[in-house]
Amino acid sequence: MAVAKWTGREARALRDVLRMNADVFAEHLGIGPRAVSEWDRRGSDIVPRFEMQSALDTALAQATEAERHAFYARIAQPATAPPLALVGMGQDDEAFLAALDEARLRLDTTLTTGSLTPARLQLFERRVSDHLADYPRTSPAVMLRAIGPDLNEVQHVAAERQRARDLDRLHEILAVLSLLSADALMKLGDLRRSRYWYDSACLAADDTTNLALRAQVRAQCAMLPYYYGDTAASVRLARDAQALGAPSCDGVALAAAAEARGLARLGDRSAAEAALARAHDHLDNLPGDHPDLALKFTLKRYLLYASGTLTYLGEHARASDVQDQALQLYRSDPRLVIDPALIQLDHATGKAAQGEAEDACTLAITTLTGLPTEHRTDIVRARARDIITALPAQARSSRSVGELRDLLTDDTGSDT
Repeated sequence: MAVAKWTGREARALRDVLRMNADVFAEHLGIGPRAVSEWDRRGSDIVPRFEMQSALDTALAQATEAERHAFYARIAQPATAPPLALVGMGQDDEAFLAALDEARLRLDTTLTTGSLTPARLQLFERRVSDHLADYPRTSPAVMLRAIGPDLNEVQHVAAERQRARDLDRLHEILAVLSLLSADALMKLGDLRRSRYWYDSACLAADDTTNLALRAQVRAQCAMLPYYYGDTAASVRLARDAQALGAPSCDGVALAAAAEARGLARLGDRSAAEAALARAHDHLDNLPGDHPDLALKFTLKRYLLYASGTLTYLGEHARASDVQDQALQLYRSDPRLVIDPALIQLDHATGKAAQGEAEDACTLAITTLTGLPTEHRTDIVRARARDIITALPAQARSSRSVGELRDLLTDDTGSDT
């Protein structure tokens, strides 16, 4: 599709979806930055010169398919677009996911503009606190629908002029909302969108002075490659988080634990044990009150990561002790269902590694069927598939393995 008429509005839309500031966009087009500033200022009231329109055509043609799709969606909207429809849609609704993509693009490109009143900023922060409290106890699809309206509102506020002193707090809000969106999409198995939202979270966090938040974002980013096949990349991201120089904080503690689990999976015993010890040391230095909030590194979370680390190191007796301790703690709040399920699946993986196919698969089946359907997401199924992989080859044809395969097939509608 060609652009029938380039104006400053279409040029700004292209810059937005390419995620470039004015100087970078000007360099990309091979023109002076003053022209880009004038397009931004005058919008539909200015038409770029012929040679500049040609440069814009070329930049659009070189954009990715996803960027072009977002561009055409953007220019198809009225100049004063209404709030995006992010309320009341399910996770399988493509319209909802497309709107979520558009919200992310808008947030990325309005991080340095807009104005806020102190009261409204405090309201956003309170809503973020509510989301952090709800997240560990709520299914990812429901959380996405809850976060959507706040993404809308923050996006519209950020599109206005902002006072410089509010920027840091606003960017922290955007980083956390983006991070929760990325994590929810990861659990649902939407890896492409999850990766993009993690990128947005990094972009927002890096625009703050909050080193602890930057570490937190990178530590959470390490989850995506860990659960979906690139363990070495997970370890690198966890190390990047620890290298930021942030003081002992939740993100650094989580990063050390994530590094330990990844190294154990890669078979590096001594380094994994050392990283797990660092995570425990960080935990000891965190404030004494450890509420069950998303992004908080609690004793329960430490035990979850220790469970995975020790399981992959083949330390099955130590892993079993850790798992028993963790599950006892999680029983205090039956609404916390995902982490206990992952711990049970770690235990089943340990049994599988020891050749106990019947016990391993029975435990996995009991764990999966005991989860509410909305929590039986792709991330949980991925861990269940690891159990089959951990079994000796000669045990994978047993009846119990077949039952576990059938359950995973029923959940996904395809052979797993």
